[in-house]
Amino acid sequence: MGFIEETGAAQYYRDVRVTAIYEGTNGIQAMDMVGRKLKDGGKAAFALLSEIGLTAAIAEENYPDLSAFLHGAENSLTVTTHWMLNAPPNARFAGATQYLRAFALALGGHYLLKAAMKDPERLPLARFHIRQLMQVVDPLCSAAREGDMPLYEDPLAL
Repeated sequence: MGFIEETGAAQYYRDVRVTAIYEGTNGIQAMDMVGRKLKDGGKAAFALLSEIGLTAAIAEENYPDLSAFLHGAENSLTVTTHWMLNAPPNARFAGATQYLRAFALALGGHYLLKAAMKDPERLPLARFHIRQLMQVVDPLCSAAREGDMPLYEDPLAL
């Protein structure tokens, strides 16, 4: 009661508490992805990447710009998946959240473009996602491949 309830600030405080739970869940899912989900040698991940590549290839004729973005995401994720498979656990875990986000954005673009090829009314959403949101896939993959090295650098050596 009082100032904080009357202005709505209390709702913001309650909403921020949910953010901590959400962030923790994402981190757990990311670590699960690079820990348990890649234990198959990357077969499932590479199958998804092949699916993305196939959609990009089919889209080349009618949507060359979107196809190029999708191919770029596929390439970045392929390189990063190989890196994850060869990295020690701590290095994998350090880049897990970035890797999960990159994969999610690429899959979103893949499925949106696939839907747009069947229903042209969906093209604006696919175009927005691929041209706007997927711009960060390559930098996210690059950050994921940094691994745990920055955590163990000697601060005096800088």
